[in-house]
Amino acid sequence: LATVLTDSISINRTWLEGPSELFLASDELTALSVAVQGVAEEKIVVTGFPTPIGFEHDAPARTGPRPPGAPVSVLWLTDQDRGPLVRLLDGLGAVAELRLVLAVGRRPKLAEALRSLAPRWRFTLEVVEWEPGISRRMPGMDLVITKAGGATVHEALAAGCPVLIYRVTPGQEEGNAHLVEANDLGRVAHHDRELGRILAELQAEGFAALEPLRAHVERFRRPGAAAHIARIAAALVQQKQEEIQR
Repeated sequence: LATVLTDSISINRTWLEGPSELFLASDELTALSVAVQGVAEEKIVVTGFPTPIGFEHDAPARTGPRPPGAPVSVLWLTDQDRGPLVRLLDGLGAVAELRLVLAVGRRPKLAEALRSLAPRWRFTLEVVEWEPGISRRMPGMDLVITKAGGATVHEALAAGCPVLIYRVTPGQEEGNAHLVEANDLGRVAHHDRELGRILAELQAEGFAALEPLRAHVERFRRPGAAAHIARIAAALVQQKQEEIQR
């Protein structure tokens, strides 16, 4: 049995108490956290977080500055209510050099309302409702705005995108936010007012701060983690079969 840890740093002890030959961690800080909780170091392997196959091909190779005049591309995965969300969008309303893909999930009335409000903002707005594989839109984006869920945060990082976290659920999501801050992979806001402040700061400097963050993400990401984990699992099975045969 190999246990794949799908959160970072804040790992619940119940994940570690069952019998397992290996514990596969997304990053070095998570591996250290697991070791501190008593798991033998020889049982811990840093593999990266398993994300959709193909991210290593989809993610852009660009590591230099964004071309002059090119719009900033942002994917915003939101479950925020209409009022706070519109106020945040109003704060970005003067930014013409922005292409915003706003994913609102299964909320057709909100999607319709936002589309009707789009002319009041200068940026280009695409409102999308629920769609399977929304993470496939991440490669090529300059920024992903999301809550601190483990899968979404790691999918964005695997796609080469800095992350702006707008909410952290106490408990397991705290580790995902800490991972982003500790490795300078993005920014973390704990409420809408703080999110608005961070967006205003990014806007004021022409989103220039995204470039060094992108360079940090490029060094951190492990887009081939799913295949790596599969190879480890296959090797583990082969090892056990050989032991049985002996």
